[in-house]
Amino acid sequence: MKPFRVEFTDNKLTGNAGLVHLGRFAKKLGLKNILKRHISISRGENATYDVPTIIIMLMMGSLSGVKHLSHMVLLKGDTVIRKLFGWDLFPQPQYEFFC
Repeated sequence: MKPFRVEFTDNKLTGNAGLVHLGRFAKKLGLKNILKRHISISRGENATYDVPTIIIMLMMGSLSGVKHLSHMVLLKGDTVIRKLFGWDLFPQPQYEFFC
């Protein structure tokens, strides 16, 4: 097993830091390419993300504790996680819930 280094700084904090390692693991496995090979759903030309990326978003949301699609705003508001995964834009719901 290769050692890995985790560095903590105070300028980019996230409450979902465990997703960083899971995301790196998914990339190393080639999860997105595996999903591309086995999923034949096509999206419209104006779609921002492909289906495998949306599945990975939902997977990461589930791993971070999201129980309902409207709760994906937890990841939408986490700029650190969005930057790490390259999610420049985030799917916008048709309506917003205010707590």
